[in-house]
Amino acid sequence: MNKDWKKYIVIFLAMAGLNACEQETHGLSELGLRDEFVSNIPLVKPKHLLSSNWLDKAGDKIIMDKNQIKDYNKKNFKSEKLLYDIENIADELTHEELLAKIRSVSKIPNYPRIYTDGTKLTEQ
Repeated sequence: MNKDWKKYIVIFLAMAGLNACEQETHGLSELGLRDEFVSNIPLVKPKHLLSSNWLDKAGDKIIMDKNQIKDYNKKNFKSEKLLYDIENIADELTHEELLAKIRSVSKIPNYPRIYTDGTKLTEQ
């Protein structure tokens, strides 16, 4: 298996997290996007998705040193089942291990999936 699989897991998990946010069309958003950002996560705004929002607030102030960040991350990895410490997991996963990780964050819908042309999506 390609050793770059960690990148794909991170992208998949990020997409799964963003899947919690819904989009509706309302013209241009404050980020200049065609669709207005709508989130079902309380108090989340488009600016929260930009690193500049967080960096501007911190400025040059050091909030945590390297060890504090490691401790903070370690605590989060233990308490949040949807967070994965990609620095400390195997370079390769078996097919079954990868499916188990995907299924732990992605739910198979309880209703038939249909393409826009009306064709049913088949299980493969």
